[in-house]
Amino acid sequence: MGYREGSSLLRIVSVIWMVICVLCIIMLMWLSSLGQSVEQYRADFGSDTVDYVRFMQKNAGILYLDYLFQIFVGVVGYRAGQRNGENTLAFVLGRIFLVIRLLSLLSDFTILTFFFAFLAALYVYGVYETRQNNGYRAGGW
Repeated sequence: MGYREGSSLLRIVSVIWMVICVLCIIMLMWLSSLGQSVEQYRADFGSDTVDYVRFMQKNAGILYLDYLFQIFVGVVGYRAGQRNGENTLAFVLGRIFLVIRLLSLLSDFTILTFFFAFLAALYVYGVYETRQNNGYRAGGW
């Protein structure tokens, strides 16, 4: 097997992750701008949808921080995907997000949560691939 520099899988997954988070931030800004006017749509969209939007509006600050942190993880992963080596920060962040996403699957098994868990698994595998390309074996998985 020839020498490869970095991991294209990790770069692709990181870009997808960052784009999704930016779209989520834009969506959250739009939902926050609706304010109280969301109540007028209760008859059209149903009570559950309006309650979910109200929940998102109440927790907007925490969600913004979460999405910004995920963008940071994406940037770290993208940079790690450009080179071989230990990439310890990307490896630790990827494993943390994988555990979080797998735990979220236990509480809410939807296509979206499965997709995010799958992305987190691909992220960790991409970092693992950069470690293997460098011959880094200490600590294993």
